[in-house]
Amino acid sequence: MPNYPGAGLTPTEVDLSTNYKEPNSCYSVVQVNPEGSEFVPLFNAAPLCGDPITPEQMN
Repeated sequence: MPNYPGAGLTPTEVDLSTNYKEPNSCYSVVQVNPEGSEFVPLFNAAPLCGDPITPEQMN
């Protein structure tokens, strides 16, 4: 599935046909609004990014 929007939870669209096994290194942090009707982005909607954890780092 190309151009998967991640239900608005990923900062960019994802092409699941090519990278379904590769984790995204950036994610948006959201919370549900008081009415429970939508997600509200936190941190001015800026995605938080990091480095994937390698198997070696798990030991």
